[in-house]
Amino acid sequence: MRRPRPNDAMTQDARLAWTIGGALLIASTFVAAFLGPVLWSVPGGEFLGPVLVAVALLIFALGFRGAGSVTAGRPLGTVALVLLALWSFADRAVWWLLPLDESTPERFGFLFAAIPLLRAVLAVVACVQIARAGVVPAPWNWAPCWALIAVILPSLAQALLVVAAPQSADQAILTLLVSLDGLARAAAGVFLGVLAIVLANRLDRTRTVGIITPAR
Repeated sequence: MRRPRPNDAMTQDARLAWTIGGALLIASTFVAAFLGPVLWSVPGGEFLGPVLVAVALLIFALGFRGAGSVTAGRPLGTVALVLLALWSFADRAVWWLLPLDESTPERFGFLFAAIPLLRAVLAVVACVQIARAGVVPAPWNWAPCWALIAVILPSLAQALLVVAAPQSADQAILTLLVSLDGLARAAAGVFLGVLAIVLANRLDRTRTVGIITPAR
């Protein structure tokens, strides 16, 4: 049987996990905001940002050497985060492997609906489980939910506007909503990344019980 490591070592591992995860979220936002056009001209370059997000989510889900899982290692939240990590670039892989045939777009209609819906469901489950796990100190345990709401609202407003008036939707309003959507996604990534790094620096031995993934 493996000997348990000292609490100080577990705390250091959790701090490292949150710091790296936060840095990757910030880096992914930078890549999307400033390097997107350049990367799209490089074969496979469009996957860099999503891969950074995926690795960050995996670190937050699994922690580092048994410490730092923001879901406390609980199966539902951990699985949701892992699947969300995989899905963060899997949808791009789907479109890359199955390029849309403009002559028969109805063949891929279900993908346009299913991919965002599945991602939204996984995100909701993961955010709620993080809040309930009690690993991240209150009130910041609800921060992923706040970020998710901020990201969903512009997208929801776009969908409602198009559904309500598909032929007469104001293009100026749609353009504004698209801009707000991009801004919300960037702000959410930076906010969560910075928050993870700040909370990592605040970790101490009083939080060790919460940040250690329980043995199963």
